Amino acid sequence: MPIALITGATRGLGRALAFDFARAGYVVYGTGRSEESIDALATEANGAKLNIRPVRSDVATEAGADAIIQRLDADASPLDVVVHNAGALGERVELATYPVKTWDDVMATNVRGPFLLTQRLLPRLAPNAAVIFVSSGIVEQARPRWGAYYVSKVAVDAIAATYAVELEPKGIRIFVVNPGPLRTEMRADAFPSEDPKSVPAPEQRTGVFLWLARRAGMESTGTRYEAEEFRG
Repeated sequence: MPIALITGATRGLGRALAFDFARAGYVVYGTGRSEESIDALATEANGAKLNIRPVRSDVATEAGADAIIQRLDADASPLDVVVHNAGALGERVELATYPVKTWDDVMATNVRGPFLLTQRLLPRLAPNAAVIFVSSGIVEQARPRWGAYYVSKVAVDAIAATYAVELEPKGIRIFVVNPGPLRTEMRADAFPSEDPKSVPAPEQRTGVFLWLARRAGMESTGTRYEAEEFRG
């Protein structure tokens, strides 16, 4: 059975991806930071009889990356798919007053995490593996009061682009996906006055990820995809 690792799998898009990949026949390792969220994921997956294996990990830290590696090595699982989904919003304030600690936390989760985890996972990737970085539409133009989140997503695109050219000779496929606006807790925090029903549920945007994992070839490595426009 193919193996997938999805970070931030206990809620929002990550949870939707974990369940849809499992339904598609993948063994899914899904990460979350808290024991409570991991237990909830395990309970729901067991109830649905899906092969989702929760891993408690803060992907922003080396210890979190080590926890993932140890779990994969214990199960002797080469990875076919990695989805870097875990993310932090930070505060919606101007850079002039942006808290430094919040800046560091957002950058650690959104930038350092995907960079470090990809680096650590390279020896454990199966031939022709797909590594998918979750980006954002915000990278298209700077906007006020998006602080570290905007900067981090620009950096994510750059990390993915660099890995794409460096790993192409090894046959590792790298993709970037902008999922677009979704009905998630993070979206609600960013736009508290928005009607949640006005944006799609995360389950409506998983198709592009599954298609990239199974069907996209090396000729498209490094490409950025817009989930809203995907019709595969």
